[in-house]
Amino acid sequence: MTRGAALLAAPLLIATACSGNDTNEQADSSTTTTTPSGPTPRFADEFDVDGPLDWEVWEPIIEKRHESYQTDRDKNVRVEDGNLVIEAHQEDYKDAKYTSAMIQTRESFQYGRFEARMKLPETPGTWPAFWLVNDDQWPDFGEIDVMEHFARETETKGEPQSMGYVETNLHSTPPKAVPALTDWGRATSTQVDVAEWHTYAVEWAEGEIRFFIDDEETATHVRPPKGDEQTWPFDDHPEVIAFDMFLGAYAGEVDSAALPQQLLVDWVRVWPLDDAAGEEAPDDTTPPSTTQSG
Repeated sequence: MTRGAALLAAPLLIATACSGNDTNEQADSSTTTTTPSGPTPRFADEFDVDGPLDWEVWEPIIEKRHESYQTDRDKNVRVEDGNLVIEAHQEDYKDAKYTSAMIQTRESFQYGRFEARMKLPETPGTWPAFWLVNDDQWPDFGEIDVMEHFARETETKGEPQSMGYVETNLHSTPPKAVPALTDWGRATSTQVDVAEWHTYAVEWAEGEIRFFIDDEETATHVRPPKGDEQTWPFDDHPEVIAFDMFLGAYAGEVDSAALPQQLLVDWVRVWPLDDAAGEEAPDDTTPPSTTQSG
């Protein structure tokens, strides 16, 4: 997902655990902001005030990424009907034929439960994402992909990076055993109805990272044993929260006739964790794989 060059492709781990609708959802409502009981969130944006995004909290990334140009225009990113809206259009803009948006928090974080309630487009060629990243030295400083949906139509149902399968991933420096790779991914794909509202979350603790969809755990990764410390930068560097919708590239050919399309985010929250793994585990629970990063 981050600002890197094209990377080698390899098979990804797939978990085809179907997920139901968000239990917080109310009938015929696109925004169901609720405040969970428990500790006060360290950070939250409920997107309750319609109009321009709060640019004191969020930073726009303005550049061409893949087939779209990311802008800070209200046309591409705004708050509307209680949701963050990232909207992709077909239009000639600078040196791109599509426009969309990417935003990230001005504040950085380390450890906690990061969650967002989202509704994704199903249009082929769209690539929405919710992720945490440290761009200082990518991928060495780490990237945590909480949710990516590559709306790519494939002949084989369940093929990685395809329509209807949401992917989580970690990126870092690869193990010493595979020095030829510039990126090392640990990807898990989970089947969901992406057009419905779901809550996507990650619990980032010292030595352990756990992913969830609607509070159902989909993947767990732990700090590797001594000798491969460079593959686990997540205890060393804070990261910002990012949302975007890219077009094309690994999401396949864009269905231009179906644009404009929207990524909707009801809210995003960061909670402190009551626990932290802290213990060095024997090995990561999922095998390494490579993936293409934005």
